[in-house]
Amino acid sequence: MAFSLASRVLIPASSEMLAGELGAAEQELRWGYDLLLEAGEQELRSTIAATLAQVLLEQGRLDEAEQFTL
Repeated sequence: MAFSLASRVLIPASSEMLAGELGAAEQELRWGYDLLLEAGEQELRSTIAATLAQVLLEQGRLDEAEQFTL
């Protein structure tokens, strides 16, 4: 169940981003990223990482954003 929810975090995160709620978007994305990391999943996790990097960049947190682009 949790894996299924993690695979869909881009939906609420995108809504939060459109609403200007970058902190909430970050929280959604980090939760999904961490869960997929634990599961060893790489394909969707890379997309979540890129979106998370964008959210962090928009918050001015360049060093953190770079960590998700490697």
